[in-house]
Amino acid sequence: MEKGRWDGKPRTFHYSGSADASLRKQIDISKQQNKVWKEIDQHLADEGIQNSTWNYLDLFRDTSYIDTSCMHFFRKKMMESDSAYAGFVAITGNRIIDCQLFGSNDLCVASFEVMLKSYARTITSKDGVPQLSDEYVKNFLDKFLKTEEQQKEFLATHGSLYTYQNHVIHLIAYDE
Repeated sequence: MEKGRWDGKPRTFHYSGSADASLRKQIDISKQQNKVWKEIDQHLADEGIQNSTWNYLDLFRDTSYIDTSCMHFFRKKMMESDSAYAGFVAITGNRIIDCQLFGSNDLCVASFEVMLKSYARTITSKDGVPQLSDEYVKNFLDKFLKTEEQQKEFLATHGSLYTYQNHVIHLIAYDE
């Protein structure tokens, strides 16, 4: 994502990975390009990065080793598990990054690596081992898992709900 990407340049585009959770949250909830740019500006300013196009990927130029180590660790955990996952609640330090739930195990597994890369980009040096209580996580989940009406209402301002033929296939929920 670059503000000045198309200024006098060839119009080529390629996928470069998933954004961190705070940027995805801004995209999912505000759905306003100017707010997305403000979020990117804040990330770049926080890291002291300046460039002519406000290139979001400049934040992750030196993270390939960390990303690879993290991906390897969690891939191994997933392969060693005998569970049929339908989603995850990602937690770091004293905060919930997000919750992503899928309509099937196949959708969850297909999205696993993209989710992991996003989570790896979200974690900061201020975070630490998860410290949230089970009760806190349960209260968060209860905000959108008790009824369909409650789910729609909460996700209208705290996430996204994707459906196919009137069935939920993917939901993303963000904490306050």
